[in-house]
Amino acid sequence: MIYESLEYRYPVGTLGAGGSYGNPDCFIRTDALSNLDGFWLAATNQWVCGTLTCTLRVYPAAAGAGVAGHGAESLGAPLVAESTHFWPGHQATTFGGPGVRARLTIFVPYGLPVGTGARVYLGLELESAAAIVVAVAWDIRWPPFMSAVHTKQPERAQWQKRVRQWQEADLALAATLPTYYTRFGTTAGEAAEVRVFGGPGRPTSAQTSEPGRLHTMHDVLLAPGVPWQGGWLLSAGPAGADVVRQAHRAAPPWTAALTATIAALDAELATAHLTTPDPVINRGLLWAKANTLRVQHQYRHGVGFTNDPPQDIVVVRDCAWYALGADWLSPGFTRAMYDLLLAHGVEPGGKLSEYIHADTGAREDYALNVNDDTPLFVVAAHHHYAVTGDAAFLQQAYPAVRAACDWLLSQRRDDLVWCDVQGTDVWGNATWRNIIPGYHLAGAVTEINSLTVWALACAAALAAVTGAADDAARWQTAQAGLRAAIATQLRAPAPGLYLLHRDDDGPHPTLTADLVFPVLAGVADAHDGAAILDRLYSPEFYTPFGVHTVGRAEAEYHPSYGYGLLGGLWPNLTAWVAYAGREAYPDRLVAMMRHLYALCEVPEPRAGGHLVPGQFPEWFHGETYQSLGMAMSPWMPPTYLWLGIEGLAGLQATPAGLAVTPHLPPTWTWLGLRNLPYRGGRISLFACAGRLYASTPLDTPWPLEVYPTEATAALVVDGAFYTLALQGPAGGVVLVAAADAAAGTVRWGRGTQSVNLPAGAATVLRFPAEEIA
Repeated sequence: MIYESLEYRYPVGTLGAGGSYGNPDCFIRTDALSNLDGFWLAATNQWVCGTLTCTLRVYPAAAGAGVAGHGAESLGAPLVAESTHFWPGHQATTFGGPGVRARLTIFVPYGLPVGTGARVYLGLELESAAAIVVAVAWDIRWPPFMSAVHTKQPERAQWQKRVRQWQEADLALAATLPTYYTRFGTTAGEAAEVRVFGGPGRPTSAQTSEPGRLHTMHDVLLAPGVPWQGGWLLSAGPAGADVVRQAHRAAPPWTAALTATIAALDAELATAHLTTPDPVINRGLLWAKANTLRVQHQYRHGVGFTNDPPQDIVVVRDCAWYALGADWLSPGFTRAMYDLLLAHGVEPGGKLSEYIHADTGAREDYALNVNDDTPLFVVAAHHHYAVTGDAAFLQQAYPAVRAACDWLLSQRRDDLVWCDVQGTDVWGNATWRNIIPGYHLAGAVTEINSLTVWALACAAALAAVTGAADDAARWQTAQAGLRAAIATQLRAPAPGLYLLHRDDDGPHPTLTADLVFPVLAGVADAHDGAAILDRLYSPEFYTPFGVHTVGRAEAEYHPSYGYGLLGGLWPNLTAWVAYAGREAYPDRLVAMMRHLYALCEVPEPRAGGHLVPGQFPEWFHGETYQSLGMAMSPWMPPTYLWLGIEGLAGLQATPAGLAVTPHLPPTWTWLGLRNLPYRGGRISLFACAGRLYASTPLDTPWPLEVYPTEATAALVVDGAFYTLALQGPAGGVVLVAAADAAAGTVRWGRGTQSVNLPAGAATVLRFPAEEIA
C-alpha cells in the first residue's frame, strides 16, 4: 500500500504545528499533538470550531468511574505526548506514562459523496499494564480565534460568534446565535449553523461557559493488558440541528471511516504514479498528490481551490498553474473548476478577473487593464483540452479564449501589451509578484508580454481544432509581431537578458527571476535561454533552498520584504526555473526537485519556521532560509507534480496527441509512469537505457515499443524491486529497478526470471506470450 509507506514520525518537541487536511466539504488544521486548531466549511465559507484539545490523566482503578468529574483533575498523572505521525490523510500522536500507552488520531473523511464529509473524527486507543482509570478531557472553543501555529487567521467576524449550547444524552450541540457586535447594525452568524459533538457513551461531566466553550470528561476503566479504543466525532452543517444530528448519528465509526479514507486516498496516490531512481523525489511526487487533493472544495457557487486556505477566494492565476499539474491527477476537478471561472471570472471585454469569491460569486480585478491571469487562463485551457480531449469543454471555453486573446491584443501600445495602472501593491502590479507594499510594476512588462506570446500560440492551436482558421491566422500573426517587439524593445543591456519592464519613465533593467518567463513562454531562443538560465543558476540567484525572486546584487533586493517577493525564495519559482532548464540541464532539474521536497522533511521542522512534514511550504527568507509563509502552499503540490510529469518524464500534451521526451540526467537510466489519466483512459510507460515502452503510441525521438495493456498486477516479485509490466499480443516487457542493491526473481504466468541489480540500476525483462497467457 502506497499510503502506509509515506508515514513520517517526529518527536513532538521538534514540531511547530500539525498538518492541514481537507475534503470537498471542509478543511481543518491541527497542532503538534493532533488536536484540532480550526474547522471550516466550504459550503458556507464559515469557521465552525476554533480548537478542540484533548488531555489524558491516569487515576488508580480504585478511584472508580466519575473520579475526574468530581474535581480531582489536578490529582491525576498526565500522560505525556511523545511523537506525532503524519500520513496523507490522517495524523496521530502517541502518549505515554508508567505502564500506559495512548494514541490520538485525527482526520476528516475522504472519498465520500459531496455534502456528506463535514465532520472531524478523533479516535483514541488506550492500553495499560495495570487496572487504571484514564480521564479523557475535551476542551472545545467554538469561536475561532488567532492560531499560535498557523499563518492563516479567521476573519474578525468569525471571532465574535456566540453559540447556544445544550446536551442531548451522549451528544453536545452548539448552534450559532446571530450576534450584534458592531455599531453599524450588522449581525454575525446564522442560527441554522449547528455543531454536534459526541463520543462513546455519555460524558462523565459536561460544562459550558462563555465565550462559546464546552468542557467534557469521559472516564475509561482499563483492564490490565486489554486494549481499549473509542471514537469521538465533531459534525457541523448549515441546515439546522435535526439535519446535522441525523448525519452525525448515521456516520460510520472512526475505524471504518479511517479505513475507507485510506483506501480512497491510496487509489488517488496510485494515479499518475511516477517513480524515479531518487527516493526523495518519489516521496515528493506522492505527497504532492495528497496535498493537491486536500484543497479541492465544493463552494456555494462551484468547485475550486483557494490560494490561502481556508477561504472562498479563488485566484484565476493560481487556478491556471494548479491545473497544469492537477489535469494529470484529477481532471474532473479541473474541468469543474473551469466552470466556476467561466461563470464568474470573465470580465466585460474578455479580461480574466484576479479572483472570485466562490461563496458569493463576486469578483475583483484590482482595476488592472492587463494582468497575468488572462494569458495564463488561455494556456491552462489549452492544456486541459490537450490532456483530456474534452470537446464539450473546448466548445464551452473557446469563446472566453478568443475574448481573452483579443482583449490582450487590444491593450497594445507601441506593439507591446501595456499595463497602464498607476497604483501600488495589488493595484499597481500586473505580475505574479503582485503583493508588494508600495511597489509599482506596470507599463510593458516582460512577464506579461511573454505570457501573451505563449497564450497566443495556445489559442491558435485551439482555433485550428475548432475550425476557426481566421482566429488561428490572426493570432499567429500577432504572436510573431509581439515576439519581434519584445526582441527589440525589452532587451536588457546584458547580453541575452531582458528588461523587467519598460514604462513612461524608460527601461528598467532590474534583474529578477522573472527572467524565467521568456524561457517558459518560448520567447527566448536557445542562446538567450542559456544565458538566462545560467544567470538564474548563478550565486546571485540560486541557493540550495531555491531561487531568489530578485537578484542579490540589485537595489530592490530584500530577503523578506513584500512576502519575500523582493529577494526571498518561493518554491514555485524554483520549479519554473527547473522546468525551463529541463532540456539543457536535466541534472539541475533533478537537483532542484530533490531540494524542493527535502524542505518538507527536515529533521526539526520547528527550527525551520513554518514547516510540517509532507507539506510544501509557501516561501522562505532569502538569507536565514526560515519558512515564513504558509506551511502548506496550496498551489505548489500540483506544480511539483507538473514538474515531474512534464519536466522530468517529458510528457507534452497537444491537441494533436501526446509527445514524450524524458529529461534524465546522465547518471539515470530509467523511470516509470503508471496509471496516468489521458483522454478518458489511463496510460503507462517506462524509459530504460534510451528506449521507451508505452501502452499507447507516442510522438517521441526515442526508440519506442508499444504494448497496449498495463499488467503489473500479474507479476509475482521476490525482491526489493520496482516493477512495471506492459503486455501485447506477442508477449510482455517488465521494467525491474532497484533503489538499493537487490537480487530476486520476477514471475509472470509460467515464466520466472532472476534479477540481480546494483543500487539505482534497472533492466528490462521480456516474457513471450506463451508463458504469460
